[in-house]
Amino acid sequence: MYPKTWLSEHLLCFDRYFTQLLLPELMLKFLMTDHTPGLTVLKAEVDSEGCDLVLSCGPALQCIQVKTLGRRASPVNYAIKASSANLLEGCELWLCYDNESFKRTNDHFLAGAPGEPLGTHIPSSRAQMHKNVEWMARDGCVHVKTRNANHKNIGIAQLASVLFGPPSSRRIACPKT
Repeated sequence: MYPKTWLSEHLLCFDRYFTQLLLPELMLKFLMTDHTPGLTVLKAEVDSEGCDLVLSCGPALQCIQVKTLGRRASPVNYAIKASSANLLEGCELWLCYDNESFKRTNDHFLAGAPGEPLGTHIPSSRAQMHKNVEWMARDGCVHVKTRNANHKNIGIAQLASVLFGPPSSRRIACPKT
């Protein structure tokens, strides 16, 4: 077993690794259900506003902030940028994994209702940062927990539907030759 601090020291690598595992699963799901490679993936080179990925499929667009979560991890507060909470297309995705095998498991997803920003589902508390045993407010951030997710323990098929609607709404018309 690895030391507790090891995981936090390598968190960026874990975030990237699990995001890289998600994308082919999602693309394969679209290919198998829609029979079209209709998923566009844009990755942020600079993540100053909390948007790690932008995914689009047909007319739908999602600005996703990705977090990783070990299945046996205790519930913690995640700080997200208030500006991403105000996006109509903004959402929070927790990519869950098993702490021992590091295999992906089911995910948690938090988004606003259609036409509503993500922030309508987030409690109004401000995020805080621990510094010298005192808690300080982090300007421009809000707290969110996995318990706030409006879709919990979902697999790749449910995630595809939550992100972009049922397969019939994702079909892209191909010109006949």
